[in-house]
Amino acid sequence: MVAVVVLDEEGRCNYLNAIAEVLTGFGSNEAFGRKLDAILTLVGPEPLPDTALGAAVRRSAEAVGETRMLGPGGVPIPVAFRTVPLRRQDGELHGTVVELIDLTGETGAGRALRESEERLRLATAATGIGIWDVNPSVGHRRWSDEFL
Repeated sequence: MVAVVVLDEEGRCNYLNAIAEVLTGFGSNEAFGRKLDAILTLVGPEPLPDTALGAAVRRSAEAVGETRMLGPGGVPIPVAFRTVPLRRQDGELHGTVVELIDLTGETGAGRALRESEERLRLATAATGIGIWDVNPSVGHRRWSDEFL
């Protein structure tokens, strides 16, 4: 399950999904309007703004990585993160989406699959190549915008 935090262009929280509420220990109303470092505490000597996650949010850049955060009760939780900038049709920054995945109990196969998917995402983004996917058992097909 993915925790989702949506930040406005100033880096203030506009939305937390239910998973993010559990992971951070903050309710949506309590988190609304706060900066990410006020609702998310990372484990380590550096404050959140000085980390890769903080830099991505500050620059409103797409980024992926792993870190450890303090969950409810101060329990350290390993998480994978992804940041995605939100832009209006005119290209103006509208905010940033931060996705967090709790890696507690992740198996070797789960990590390998996540890393493989990330490599594919990076390769398709870097080359602009289109991809398609078919699930023959149900007849479902998907195409990327680049493929179309």
